[in-house]
Amino acid sequence: VSVPLLPRATLGQMAGTLARLAWFVAVWSIFGSAIARHVALRLAAEEPAGLPGSLWFGSRTWPAAFSAAALVLAGIFLLSLPGALIGLVMRTNIGLALAGILWPLVLLGGIVLAILAIGLVAGWPLMVSSVGVERGDAFQAISTAFSYLYQRPLHYAFYALVAAIVAVPAFAAAGLFADATGSLALWAASFGMGAERTADVVAALDGSGPVAATWGGKALGYWTRGVATLLASFGWGYAWAIATAAYMLLRRDVDGTEFDEVVLDEPVGA
Repeated sequence: VSVPLLPRATLGQMAGTLARLAWFVAVWSIFGSAIARHVALRLAAEEPAGLPGSLWFGSRTWPAAFSAAALVLAGIFLLSLPGALIGLVMRTNIGLALAGILWPLVLLGGIVLAILAIGLVAGWPLMVSSVGVERGDAFQAISTAFSYLYQRPLHYAFYALVAAIVAVPAFAAAGLFADATGSLALWAASFGMGAERTADVVAALDGSGPVAATWGGKALGYWTRGVATLLASFGWGYAWAIATAAYMLLRRDVDGTEFDEVVLDEPVGA
């Protein structure tokens, strides 16, 4: 996230990082909106549509979540153009001296850029949650996210702290379950394989030994890594669920909207 905003980053580094970030935002605009919708309906004591319905919601509303991030990023680059012009002047020593005189104005522009950049990074989960709860467009998502983030920054930080504290035992339990699943599956198979063959298979799962190069060894490694991937997906699901809950709490505190109020009806023309 920080690479495109680093002063020493090259254009190639910026372009490559922005392409990866765009893919990341596009993917989680779909699945994040789906999770946010499911969680919001559960928190509002409404009946969620289930996995297919939530994914269908995310596949239809993801442009709003994606556009919210894209519009803020576009605003950052547009507002950086005056600084880029001053940067051209700074290529010479005379221009550098002139920039030294005008630098307080550049710093004022940097404050605006900092507000937008911090709002984009810290507020994008709230933008996605806004789409899931309100079924709004990109402009509504940006407005609510920036409003809640900068009007109640300490509340937002407190919710993040509570989420991090709760995450420790939650991830420990999930990790223990994942490790137990893989270990006990191998333990059951070891009764038939014997000690020597089991040792070879265990080494293959670590990427070493003669069994690692066989198709069976690669397949076992694939499924073992799949369990680790499921554990990582638990973390993403937890993060989007917490972001949705934080959005609804901030909305109640800032706008006075009831916690269980979620837009249920299809918007006109949908």
